[in-house]
Amino acid sequence: MTQPPYPPAAPPPWAQPHGPGPGWPAPYWGPSPGPWGAPPPPPRRRWTRKATALVAGGAVLAAGLVALVVIAGLRIGHDQASALSAAGGGLGAAPTTSPPSDPVGLGNDTDLDGLAQECHDGYLMSCDDLFDLSPSGSAYEQYGMTCGGRVKAFDVAGCVELQQEPTSPPSAPPVGDDPGLDGYAQRCHDGLLSACDDLYNLSPPMSDYERYGMTCGGRIDVLTVATCEELDGD
Repeated sequence: MTQPPYPPAAPPPWAQPHGPGPGWPAPYWGPSPGPWGAPPPPPRRRWTRKATALVAGGAVLAAGLVALVVIAGLRIGHDQASALSAAGGGLGAAPTTSPPSDPVGLGNDTDLDGLAQECHDGYLMSCDDLFDLSPSGSAYEQYGMTCGGRVKAFDVAGCVELQQEPTSPPSAPPVGDDPGLDGYAQRCHDGLLSACDDLYNLSPPMSDYERYGMTCGGRIDVLTVATCEELDGD
């Protein structure tokens, strides 16, 4: 009767391998191997459509908040400006005017003295010219800035903006040696206010024709309006 073979004897300790060799797997120091012996794959970062929608929604919300802040700021500024205007402190409020002051002792510049005198006499454009041409901080500048003492400093952007209602009927038109200008003067007298402006633009400087057109046919003071047509509807 034959006995089963004995198991092979274990190799002696000096014959056992002490490290990886041919046929031995390389050592693995990572996480525990998966069920198939391979290391588990690293976790994947998933960027879903839901996350994309959340980011886009946040950007839209931020833009909406910025727009609301801008609109609120504009509304507050508009309300403050309306309140100032209602209180009489707005730019649209009509300035209080006074009679012109005497332009004496302003300085020793003959040209500026001439502009100051014209400003006093009602040539409001000369007040603006005096302000523009005078030295900064001088009495000339102050006189021009106040339109000859008629208003406070900075009450108006330009003295020519001071307007007066017509208080007098038209005066008799001048008659000279120019039939064309005589015709403009007559039409200005008759109420065609654009003819007053044409007369002022076409007439010789410092002539009676120019002054008649400048005063809109004697209806207002010199250069109290930019154009006579502005008097329509008064």
